[in-house]
Amino acid sequence: MSDIYDYLEWRGDIGFSDLGMCEADYIVFCALSYLPFDGLVPEDPKSPVLLGDAIARMRELVILPSKQKKTKKAAVKETRDREYMFKGDDRLTELIADSARFAQLRMCGFVNRIDTGEQKQFCAMTFLLPTGAVVVTFRGTDNTIVGWKEDFNMGFMCELPSQKDAVAYLTDIAGIYSKADIYVCGHSKGGNLAMYASFFCREKVQRRICAVRNLDGPGFIEEVLEKDGPKGILSRTKTYVPQSSVVGMLLSHEEPYYVVHSRNYALMQHHLNSWEIRRGEPVGDGGTTESSQLIDRTLKQWISEMTIEQRGELIDGFYEVISKADATTLSELTRGKSTVAMIKAMSRLDGEKKVLFRTAYKIFKQSLKQSLPTGKLFAASTRKTAGV
Repeated sequence: MSDIYDYLEWRGDIGFSDLGMCEADYIVFCALSYLPFDGLVPEDPKSPVLLGDAIARMRELVILPSKQKKTKKAAVKETRDREYMFKGDDRLTELIADSARFAQLRMCGFVNRIDTGEQKQFCAMTFLLPTGAVVVTFRGTDNTIVGWKEDFNMGFMCELPSQKDAVAYLTDIAGIYSKADIYVCGHSKGGNLAMYASFFCREKVQRRICAVRNLDGPGFIEEVLEKDGPKGILSRTKTYVPQSSVVGMLLSHEEPYYVVHSRNYALMQHHLNSWEIRRGEPVGDGGTTESSQLIDRTLKQWISEMTIEQRGELIDGFYEVISKADATTLSELTRGKSTVAMIKAMSRLDGEKKVLFRTAYKIFKQSLKQSLPTGKLFAASTRKTAGV
């Protein structure tokens, strides 16, 4: 099965001037968004650097898993200061560095902001194509707890801090590169930010957007989609989800979505390096799986049974418990001391919060019961699934 790595080997020697944007390129740009460009790419959109140069320096700085002795590891860490987020990132950077299509692109405007006070995790970057167009890419959720908290906030907030930043970022890039066509994309929460920024930027910016791509990212609460912004660009917006999608099916979508075949199982299909690509296009699947449809129906039913206020109180209560664990990342959260701290914090919740947690659990069980079909499993979700 061909994937993102095969695509880079197959089409890596063909520049964008000879062959314009194709659907697989969005997958590459979104995969690049998770790389540790901090300090390697300027925040100033007017000071671009070659992507290949940034990647080469990154490869010198990244700490890779090694079978070396601990003494040698310590020496390595003195000169290396960052790590990749995903297992396949080392191969990705190697192929990008050898790719004429991507290595010669200029890159700028790298922003990576984490603010626990605002409950915000926002990362964006811009790629300048030789054709004069720009690709604005938003990173999805990282390993930070505050990043996941912001994701949950989508269930009851009309505008998240990162969504507001996304609109401002896209507006700034459009103003600096005032003659450029614009492509906008993102994976996971980054896909949601790509859509939100494109929906609610100024009309004159929206007119210049050629395409918006959301790769397995959640939708919005109904109050957001009822506004006028999305109407002007839905025809240029697509969402791709793997066959067992969970994240990409969350909340409401009005844009068309396409099901992509992934070689992984269940939640692991969310990883972009598992998506099948053939001749520059994601390979379509027959539709989402029955388990994906069941989860989709259950969560939508669960959310609809709770008021906006109840959703917010439930999510804030859950975050209150997690915050007692003295952890900033998901990996730290799984440590023994953190687990004990969360259990203690749960037992100390006030009566109203405990009642809310029990009520939410009862609603979820009822929603699951209502979502389970009495006869055959549903063959399709409530929305029409288009083939790729």
